Amino acid sequence: MIYVVLPAYNEEKNIAPLIDGLTELSQLVPDIVPLLVDDGSSDGTAEEARRLGQKLHLQVIQHETNKGLGAAIMTGLRVVCKSANDDDIVVLLDADNSHNPNYVIGMTKLINKGNDVVIASRYQPGAKEVGLSHFRSAGSRLMSLALASVFSVKGAKDYTCGYRAYRISIIRKGFAEYGDQLVSETSFVCMAELLVKLFSVGAKVAEYPLVLRYDLKQGKSKMNIGRTLKRYLHFVVSQAKTIKQVRSRYFSSS
Repeated sequence: MIYVVLPAYNEEKNIAPLIDGLTELSQLVPDIVPLLVDDGSSDGTAEEARRLGQKLHLQVIQHETNKGLGAAIMTGLRVVCKSANDDDIVVLLDADNSHNPNYVIGMTKLINKGNDVVIASRYQPGAKEVGLSHFRSAGSRLMSLALASVFSVKGAKDYTCGYRAYRISIIRKGFAEYGDQLVSETSFVCMAELLVKLFSVGAKVAEYPLVLRYDLKQGKSKMNIGRTLKRYLHFVVSQAKTIKQVRSRYFSSS
């Protein structure tokens, strides 16, 4: 099975094209199980998802209050791990219509070739960013380079993109090691955190080229650049030592 988890916050305007994309994907890959985690939206995100996702059997889980992206991801991963088999795959996909669901096909092929994590990457040949400001693009690239200098995740160039496929067994391994702290960051930093923590427990990482369609997104960005940069710094300072210690233990025993 391929579980597709969609963390969403105030994405009512983007739900319809997203559901259309998932419907197209389900026709090509019948074993898709979609799950939307509504993180306390103040608009009609959950209602629109339920209405449009009936034919897909889209499950919708709601947080009563906005808890942040990391909390939405943790909710989705916990729900999936309750029923999935170790060889199943879970894909995290942004709900803002900037990620084409059809990339799931190529990404899961790389999982089936022996990788544990596959990143839809903006930094592979054939990748492209459409509609993203030069400032945001440069900031993401610089942050990935900075994180690479600290954590050196083999196989990863894009540390921050939220579009990824994971083998369920590596998610369970991450939970076994880190428990509720597998994703402790609530901001966009959680994506880098999840990547480096899974790598620390032995994940094999690969990338698949992504064409990011930020021009298709309706509504303003929810990222506060200054606050996010501070959270990245806090993450590195507070967790780098522990993560490296876990990594040395797993890699020395392999």
